[in-house]
Amino acid sequence: MIPEFILYSDFTSPSCYALEECLWELRAGDLVVWRGVQRGVHRPIPMDASEPPQTEELTHEIDLVRQCWPDLSIAEPRSRPDAGDAIRAMAAFLLIDDVRAQAFKRASYRAFWRNGLDLSDRRALYTIAEGVGLARTAVELLDHPHIAATVTLWQRQWKHTGIRTLPV
Repeated sequence: MIPEFILYSDFTSPSCYALEECLWELRAGDLVVWRGVQRGVHRPIPMDASEPPQTEELTHEIDLVRQCWPDLSIAEPRSRPDAGDAIRAMAAFLLIDDVRAQAFKRASYRAFWRNGLDLSDRRALYTIAEGVGLARTAVELLDHPHIAATVTLWQRQWKHTGIRTLPV
């Protein structure tokens, strides 16, 4: 099936996680082209657990998701990580193996929103990628100039929409 929509999504947004789970349950993931972006691009690497993540804003976002989808498994993370490497991994994987890329995306969302895994930690991303059969590729392609250019383009295209909320 040819995708019908472009979905701009942030691994660290509870609404994006909820939408990803909804698309998965509806088996509708093939209707969208996923584009990873970050609302907050200046987050520490590694994730700083001692610094609360805009607590009121994040708590409010999670509460809204829980109201809309009470059965969704979601925990409040200790902080929001920089998700740049996770997005670059997705950009690389989408070029190599779409099925495994989708599995990596879902596993990454779940690792963060259920277990609080730091998505800025390359070892953690390697472990997620290894679980879906893409481990070696993850390390080799994260810093490739083509992948960085692709992710920069996604971020620019999202900003060009003029919409600052996610998912879009």
